[in-house]
Amino acid sequence: EDVLRVKGLLNAAGSAGPVVVNGVQHVIHPPVHLDEWPDDDHSSRLVLIVRAIAGDDVERSLLAFQALAGLSRAAAVSSIGPSNV
Repeated sequence: EDVLRVKGLLNAAGSAGPVVVNGVQHVIHPPVHLDEWPDDDHSSRLVLIVRAIAGDDVERSLLAFQALAGLSRAAAVSSIGPSNV
């Protein structure tokens, strides 16, 4: 209920372009796989608009998700970055 908006471009292994994620409150749209990146920056970008959720809780959730994806904690932290939480 407190996640109001999610959108982003994700760099997924084995995909030439990014995976677009998009959701508004309880409606999560199916991911869209783009054929190519819009620019030379191929890093994942995720925007979360939340209500009453601490940044530390968001970071822990993203780290848990990345752990399930097989990333090391060092790679996960460097990709999230504390200034982005």
